[in-house]
Amino acid sequence: MVKSMLCPLLHPPLASAGLQPTGLTQAQSDRCDKLVEVADTYNRKIEVEQRQLESLEREVELAQAQVLAARRDVGGHSGTHALLTAPVKAIRALESRHDAAQRRFNEHIAANRDLKQQIDAATRRQAGMEQVRAQLEREVAALASELLSVHEVARVAAEARQEAAAQVAALKVAEDAERAAFEAEVRELAACQAADERLLQAQAARLTKVLEGAEAAEEYEEAAGASPRSGGASSPASPVPPGPGLRGAGRGR
Repeated sequence: MVKSMLCPLLHPPLASAGLQPTGLTQAQSDRCDKLVEVADTYNRKIEVEQRQLESLEREVELAQAQVLAARRDVGGHSGTHALLTAPVKAIRALESRHDAAQRRFNEHIAANRDLKQQIDAATRRQAGMEQVRAQLEREVAALASELLSVHEVARVAAEARQEAAAQVAALKVAEDAERAAFEAEVRELAACQAADERLLQAQAARLTKVLEGAEAAEEYEEAAGASPRSGGASSPASPVPPGPGLRGAGRGR
C-alpha cells in the first residue's frame, strides 16, 4: 500500500533526465550542477526512505501474522491481551516511524520540486539573456557597418580635400606666374612709354626750334624787303644773319 502511494511521487535523477539547460554561463552552469547534485541526493534519500518503508511494511505484516498466530495458539482473554500488548506497541512504534519517514519523504519531494522550479527559472533567464545577447550582437554589427561607412566617407573626403589642396596650389603657382608676367609686361610697357615720352619731348623741342627759326627767317625776309621801299638814297640796311635756330632748321630740312 505504501509503495503504491510513493511510486507516483518519485522522480528520476535530474542529471540522467537531461534537465540541465544549455548555453549557460560558467557561474550559472556551476549553480545548476550543484542544484542537480542536491536533487540527486534527495532522490537517493527518497529511495532509501522507500526501502525503509517497505521494510517497515514487511515487519508490520510479520508482526500481524505473529499476533494472529499467537491468538490461535493461546486461549483466553488474559493470555491474548498479554501477548498482544508487545506487538501492538511495536506496531505503533513502526507506524510512528512510518509517519516520520512519510513526512521526510514529502519534504524531500517538495525540495526536489523547488530545485526543479529553480532550474526552470534559470533556464528561462538564460533564454532571455540569449535573446538580449543576440539583439546586442545585431546592434554591434549595425554599428560596425555604420562605422565602416563613416570611415569610407571620411576617406573620400580626405582624398577630395587633398585633391582640392593640390588644385589650389597649382592655381596659386599659375597665378604667381601670371602676376610675374603681368608685372614684367607692365614694367616693359612703362619703359616703352617713358622712351616714347622722351622721344616725343625731343621731337617737340626740335619742332619748337624749327618754328622759332622759321618765324625769325620770315621776320628777316620781311625786314629785308621793306627797307628798299622805305627811303630813296638811304643806304640799305645791313642784313641780319639768321639765328642759330634758323640754321638748325635749315639743316633739319
